[in-house]
Amino acid sequence: MAVRGGFGVYSTEVESVSFQPGAGPYAVPAPSCAPGNWSLVPISNPYVDSCDPIKAASGWNGPPPGYSAPIPFYGGGIAPATTRPYNLNYSIGFQYQLHRKGFLEATYVGNQARHLWFNYDYFGGARYEPGATENNIADRYPYLPGQVAQVWANGTPDNSRYNGLLVQLNQSMNHGLQFTTSYTWSKAEDANHWPVEDWSIPRGRWGISDGNFAHNFVASLIYAPETHVSNRLTRSLINGWELSGIAQFESGGPFTVLTGTDNLVNGYYGSRPVQTGKAKLGSGRSRAAELAEWFNTSAFTDPGVGFHGNIGVDTLEAPGMKNVDASLMRNFTIYERLQFQFHFDAFNAFNLVNLGYPDTNLHDPLFGAITYAGSMRQLQFAGKIIF
Repeated sequence: MAVRGGFGVYSTEVESVSFQPGAGPYAVPAPSCAPGNWSLVPISNPYVDSCDPIKAASGWNGPPPGYSAPIPFYGGGIAPATTRPYNLNYSIGFQYQLHRKGFLEATYVGNQARHLWFNYDYFGGARYEPGATENNIADRYPYLPGQVAQVWANGTPDNSRYNGLLVQLNQSMNHGLQFTTSYTWSKAEDANHWPVEDWSIPRGRWGISDGNFAHNFVASLIYAPETHVSNRLTRSLINGWELSGIAQFESGGPFTVLTGTDNLVNGYYGSRPVQTGKAKLGSGRSRAAELAEWFNTSAFTDPGVGFHGNIGVDTLEAPGMKNVDASLMRNFTIYERLQFQFHFDAFNAFNLVNLGYPDTNLHDPLFGAITYAGSMRQLQFAGKIIF
């Protein structure tokens, strides 16, 4: 038996001129008075070398007389608290040889990422107050209301984490049969979820990652029969064929129920409902019942204008996926350097039905219903000349 483990810390550089040494918190690259001589000029004093770097760079002579910047101000930039992102990666596992042709392997893998890049509303969005409308969003921002509104900050406020367990069995058997089976349990979490309900509550964005599929089972086999019987006809009929297949069974991905309205009147339309009961319906229902209502739609109500919902992001799970693909292949020798390769492929060979995601908009007529499914069975024949 072999035991392996590892731990690593990985960081990335902050790739922006705004963070070069001596630049100060905000700066722009601009030429100095000498043609072709570029230097880093701080925004706080762009005339540090007693010339006009903006004019030198573009030939612009400044705004026309009487010009004033539009109010309220909308803009963006680098967040002042930005720091270097890094990852902590760790794993431990064992591999055990069952016998000469097979082994069992189990591995735990973990990852924690800190200070991930994210573009966010720096002042937390407009606050709700009586009389709020889409026309006075800028007046409800907390910093200089009516003058400074939406400022998008590119910073590193986010984290993520991943935990996974992989168990794998590999086996080679007699008579040309090989198979591999693996099972993976995983849980990935992050704060990169859209749309956002309220930027002033960062924790409200944290939840299961959109691409997380908690359970995944895969089995594959290759069968290349080879017989050594004396009958030449029997050998020619059996030997040379290769049958392969792969079966995958995966749990559903996460999703979030939304009201479809802008209850906080902040322009983001990420409002979530109030959950008043159990959302998951029992198993054993008919296909028609699942299509009509994948989850308990009566468990959700609209909190109303000015109020938050009480659910997080990605709290429900969509239907899982099941699929079996198969392939049959053989090379036929025409003469020494000329072969014909025959292929027969079956995708979703057993025509298994994989339901799509349900409608997640509380106020849609089809709320909770599933209206589409994955691809049906496809058969393919192919031939290839090899010379």
